[in-house]
This record gives sequence, structure tokens and C-alpha cells, in this order.
Amino acid sequence: MKIGFSCSIGDFIEQKKGIKRMNEQDGSNKRYLSNDCAACNTEMRIAKTGDLEKLKLIWKLCFGDEDQYIDTYFNYRNWKEETAVLLKDGQIVSMLSMIPADIVLEEGTRQKSAMIYGVATHPDHQKMGLADELMRFCNQYLAAQEIGTTFLVPAGESLFRFYEKRGYKEAFYLCQRELTGIQARKLEVPDRLSLKLCVAEPVEYNAARRSFLAGSTYIDYRDEEIRHQKRISNQSGGDLYLIQRDGETATAGKASVIGCAVIEQSSELTVIKELLAEEQYLASAVKHIGGIIPADRYLVRTPAFSGRSLGGIVSAFGMVRINNGDMFPSDQAYLGIAFD
Repeated sequence: MKIGFSCSIGDFIEQKKGIKRMNEQDGSNKRYLSNDCAACNTEMRIAKTGDLEKLKLIWKLCFGDEDQYIDTYFNYRNWKEETAVLLKDGQIVSMLSMIPADIVLEEGTRQKSAMIYGVATHPDHQKMGLADELMRFCNQYLAAQEIGTTFLVPAGESLFRFYEKRGYKEAFYLCQRELTGIQARKLEVPDRLSLKLCVAEPVEYNAARRSFLAGSTYIDYRDEEIRHQKRISNQSGGDLYLIQRDGETATAGKASVIGCAVIEQSSELTVIKELLAEEQYLASAVKHIGGIIPADRYLVRTPAFSGRSLGGIVSAFGMVRINNGDMFPSDQAYLGIAFD
């Protein structure tokens, strides 16, 4: 993909080298806070308060989300420090978010990472390579903060190849199964097991999530991200849930809690975006959800290392790019919640 600059690529590269030399001389970190090319009439920087309405407009034009969803994303988040923008002729035309998260390895070691999210370029400026350049800027910016790993979830199959050419590789495999409402309610489960769903607060859900994923490699979100997912689920009529044995008090991490789930609903499909439970409880959990939240169809997502009892199909859900020497077992890591 060609970069849509009015100057030559050589001029642009030479200017970047000049910025680097100046920063090396004065010890500053300006290169990662703003990167511009006067001849190109472009600038890349971290977002400011006055950028908000322009960012919302680009988001709506590119993704078509309703205003309520867009407001939920920006109004309750520290979006300024986590958003990068590209300006052309002084106007914001491209944007993306960098959501902080930790990669937790099997032995419990943590690595700082960031999720690249909401990559969008105004329709009038697409197919010029601007988002591509902004992503390179963000990887440099994050590397300066010792965040050496970025990950993302492509919006469609065709984008896996697009991001592969930009240094990302397939990762975060999921087991997915689609069932009709009848199939969900007819799953064979132990007769003696009686379950109930309990609405969970973000902190409760995150504690349960960490408990069920302990000993595996996974993306660990801040409570702020789980709170955002709860708002998204609530807007659809769904929620965050703890799954517990009926008749017992639900407390995250206690024996009575046998699973947790993130659920979003629509008129045609109920998506169980994340279902974490021991294999022996998965079918019971899906059947119970099907009885309480009726739907024509269900899409169930579990980690790749579970879901066999549901007969799901394993496939790559996301992609990862390693910018330093961090270890990352991409064929085993779990992402799950991705605000997709």
C-alpha cells in the first residue's frame, strides 16, 4: 500500500532521521510525542481535549455505530492518553486507540502490552496509507514506554493478511460454536446440576476471570476495560455474569462459582462473548443461559483449550506483534473480550 504523501518517500525518511538525530543530541523524547513532515503537510501526535468531536465523527463514518455506543466509549475512558491521531493539512483524518493490558504467562509473569483498537481513517482520505503510518508511529510511541507487544482483532478475514504484511501474526485462538435456541436447550447435561446466573460487577467479574485463566497465557484487562464491556453488554440487554450452583451464594473465586460469562444480545443472535468454566460445566452453562435468555441463535466463545464438549471450531481470533524480545506463545494465548 502506497503512503499518500505529497513529498517523496525519500524526503519523508530523511526528515524522520533528522528528528531522530536532534532527539539524540538533546536527549528529548519528542519523536514519540509528535512526528510531522512540513513538506507532507501531516502530523502524528497523541490526542487532545479539543479533538473529541472530530474523533467521534470519524468513528461514526467508519464504523456506523450509534451515538450512544460512541459516547460510551469516549465519555467514560481516559481516551486522550490512549488515542493517537494523524492530521493532514491541520485536520484530523486518521485515528486509533491504544488500550493498555498485561500479558500474563503460564507461570504468572506479566508483560506490558497494548491493544490497537478503533483504527479509522476518514472516508475522504482512505487508501492513502495514513492508518498504516499511524500504526508505525504508535508502535514507536509504545516502545518508548517499554511496551513491546501490541495486539489487535481484525474486523474481517481479509484483514488478517493486511496486518500480516505489517508485522502481525495470527494468535489468540478461540473455540466457537453456533447453536440454535432448540439445540442450546437440548444439550445433554447432568440432571443433578442446577445453576443460576448472577449479575456481576466489573471487579467481581475480573476476579473470577483471573481465577479461571490462572495457569494459562492470557490478556489481563484493567477493571476499567471490564467496566466498559459491562456498559456495552447492558446497552444490548446483556450483562456480565457469574455462574454458580443454585442455592449457594455467589462470590468470585469461591467454590460455588463454576464459571463466568459475558453476554451481548440482538434481535437475531445472542453472543456469549466469553464463557469460562471447567469443561464438565460448559454444556450445563450454555443450556442454562439458553433457558433464561431466549434467542433464535447463540454464538458461544471459549478459550481454544476448552469447548470440546460443545463441538466448537478452533480458529485465530486476533493477531500479535512483538517489537522487542518478549516471549509470547501465540498458539496458546487467550484474548476473549475484544470489544468487537
